[in-house]
Amino acid sequence: MASSAETRNPSGRTIATVAVVSGTFMSVLGSTILNVPIADIARDLHVSIADASLLITSQAITFATLLPLGDWLGNRFGRRKVYCIVIAVYGIGSVVGAVAPNLAVLVVVRIVQGAAAAGIVPLVMTLLAELYDPGDRPLALSAWAMANSAGQALGPPLGGIFTSLFGWRSIFLPAAFIAVFACIGAWRYLPGDVPRRQPLEWRGAGTLTLAALLLLSALTAIPQLGLRSPWLALIALGGGASLFAFIWVIRTAPAPFVSPQAFREPSYVTSCVGIFASTLAFAAALLAIPLYLRQALAVPVAAAGFITLTMPLAMALIAPFSSVLVRRYGSGGTIQLGLIAVAAAAALLALTVYLQLGLWMFFPAMVLLGAALAAQYTAGASGATQTAAGRYGAGIGFFNLLRIAGAAAGPALVAIVLQQDAAAYAQIFAISGVLVLAGFAFTLAVERRQVIAKPT
Repeated sequence: MASSAETRNPSGRTIATVAVVSGTFMSVLGSTILNVPIADIARDLHVSIADASLLITSQAITFATLLPLGDWLGNRFGRRKVYCIVIAVYGIGSVVGAVAPNLAVLVVVRIVQGAAAAGIVPLVMTLLAELYDPGDRPLALSAWAMANSAGQALGPPLGGIFTSLFGWRSIFLPAAFIAVFACIGAWRYLPGDVPRRQPLEWRGAGTLTLAALLLLSALTAIPQLGLRSPWLALIALGGGASLFAFIWVIRTAPAPFVSPQAFREPSYVTSCVGIFASTLAFAAALLAIPLYLRQALAVPVAAAGFITLTMPLAMALIAPFSSVLVRRYGSGGTIQLGLIAVAAAAALLALTVYLQLGLWMFFPAMVLLGAALAAQYTAGASGATQTAAGRYGAGIGFFNLLRIAGAAAGPALVAIVLQQDAAAYAQIFAISGVLVLAGFAFTLAVERRQVIAKPT
């Protein structure tokens, strides 16, 4: 257990920071490392690719659905204690996954890991916010952004390398080793925190969780069910009703699950809108670009994968410097600059495809998109943790829920457009750019009004 003197010591705080951001890296790596060997897993377990894809979707939906609860658990029972527990659960799940005898056990493991990741991500942001003074906080949160992007960049190639050398079961082991370091480092060097005796407002937690589950399920099911499916409409209607119920509950509850004050803070609202719009455009490009390279330009699969890695690599390289922008322009200004950059990158991608400008024109657009998202991650995290209303309760969980929702909306957009026209790649990039510009316009309105909701 760290004393306050050890935490203030630069070396102790550095070890604590590395232990904390390792949790983000582990959870992101654990998600992306499965993408490449999914066919090997399906073949070895004698299941179809569609069935094996449950290993990805089951974790993602569990992760997004339970995100708002993660930070509340940390506040209620102690952030350091809960962080170490969820890290250990994720690591143990990785060991079980490495020896799982069938798909059913693996899916259960991934659901458990999704629940653990839902606790890891918001706790990382609040722990970093508590470790550093406001002036140094953007630099610490840029380390979180770098760990996130590094996990996205390294997951696919490491999945292929580990599978080819040691078999697909070995892809679960890196997370187990990282979990051991993160647990020891966090318990030794993070300061002990006093649990906040904050009761869980079950109505708010339940309605938000149900809304997230139904709306994300409806979004990801559009390509399979079709926009005219009555089942899709029923799921979406239930999600919309749950969302409205959540809004009503937090406005009337004496101790709301998410403070309504957070939605009156321009920094928090701008962060939420910016991260959703930017992540949507990034996720759409991350899927559409390799598809276009393979189908339209006949680029070999390995080359298409490495070309696409330009975006997360740009994120990883730019993330350490993004705190400079936050310090200079503030979180809101950096988010708005980032949205303009994301929209410009989407427009360049659309023009490259529409005018058939060639392979090399993709690179400047991908670098710009990855760099802009790195700035958005740092600025969004800074803005979301800027006020107590956003930092405590489930405010950080809601922010991350929108980030994951954007990551789900991007691939859904690609699937919907290509279902109508298999060659409409320019349309995908154009639509994502328009959505990003709509988000930019909304942030301008928020900054002008300073308040987006009436006081309760």
